[in-house]
Amino acid sequence: MPRPGGGSAGLNDASLKKERRVTGQLDLYGVFLPGLSALALGAYGLFRMMTSLFTRIGLYRAVWHPSLFNLALYVTLVSGLSAILNWLQT
Repeated sequence: MPRPGGGSAGLNDASLKKERRVTGQLDLYGVFLPGLSALALGAYGLFRMMTSLFTRIGLYRAVWHPSLFNLALYVTLVSGLSAILNWLQT
């Protein structure tokens, strides 16, 4: 039985326009790098700035385990940058 509208499996022009093509790679002068590496590098720069700020204001005196705090901060920054870039692409 043909579907109303003549489309196949629910695909129409509007859904095709909303489709995003994600390559997941960056081309850096012919060298292909994973897209996550750019996010990790950007998050590392933010991480270094934030840790120096936290050291200056004395936040690490109130932190029980600075290494775990730094790891959690870095993971939060990477995931936050990923979410922001995903939101900007939509």
